[in-house]
Amino acid sequence: MMSIATITLNPAIDTIYHVDHWQEGGINRIQSLLRCAGGKGVNVAKVLRTLGADVSCLGFIGGHHGNLLADLMQQRSLTNQMTSIKEETRICINILSQEHTELLEKGPEITTEESEKFLLQLQSLLASKQLEMIVMSGSLPASLPPDFYSTIIQLAKQYGVSILLDSSGASLWSTYQTPPSILKVNEAEWKEYQNHLSWHQESLETSLLRMDSVPIILITQGKDGAIAKWNQTIYRIEHTPQLHVINATGSGDSVSAGLAYGILHHLTVEETLQLAIACGIDNTQHLEAGTIALESVHQHKKSIQVRQIT
Repeated sequence: MMSIATITLNPAIDTIYHVDHWQEGGINRIQSLLRCAGGKGVNVAKVLRTLGADVSCLGFIGGHHGNLLADLMQQRSLTNQMTSIKEETRICINILSQEHTELLEKGPEITTEESEKFLLQLQSLLASKQLEMIVMSGSLPASLPPDFYSTIIQLAKQYGVSILLDSSGASLWSTYQTPPSILKVNEAEWKEYQNHLSWHQESLETSLLRMDSVPIILITQGKDGAIAKWNQTIYRIEHTPQLHVINATGSGDSVSAGLAYGILHHLTVEETLQLAIACGIDNTQHLEAGTIALESVHQHKKSIQVRQIT
């Protein structure tokens, strides 16, 4: 059975605190808390698993926190194929109150030996011919070179495995010479990426069409929906109505999961884009990032319009 893998090079234990009235510099009593497996690629994997995909999780995991992360992943029926490291997996804290406050640890230092071990494990999995797609999401640990994603893309291409990339900054634009098969970013990340291109002053649609090295690109635009390039066709994705947001963290990851699932299962372009955006919308209705309800996703799809604009 062909499967899909997610790569999370900087995973985390997400701890969500709900505080009625957050007081900066004061005492805040926690009304409820939730600990869950986190990191962008792990969020993608959780949504893929809910959709019914056979998904493995790759990345770096270490220490007592790493043991807890492994337990939390097991609770969500995720296959743990992460590479063990000496340092502790990070903890990220989300405080939900009048506003959404995040405290993000920078993550562990990855040694050269550990990064090489990861690449060997990945190559072994690729050589098994069981993978059809890899989703890479999130930031790189500071100790890894900024072109580490490019190294993974080159390795995957040797085995004919598609790569979906969702990243930003240097780890994104460093892949320009070794582009992924599929790119999912938000509008701010695309504009930052576009600034490195010779056609950075052109319109969003024109700049997408110029990126012929990446066949599929999906750019989310928050409440304005999304825009996509599928080969040489541009699509506008709009959705109504707007919903009250419980927690928006992980919505972009949920979009990536829906996009990957649709492509992997050969859905039509319109069905794939509807599924991707529906997953992102439904994630906002749950406290834990990377969480969707299938029945709700199917309902959201009915309110999403996909139209070809070129």
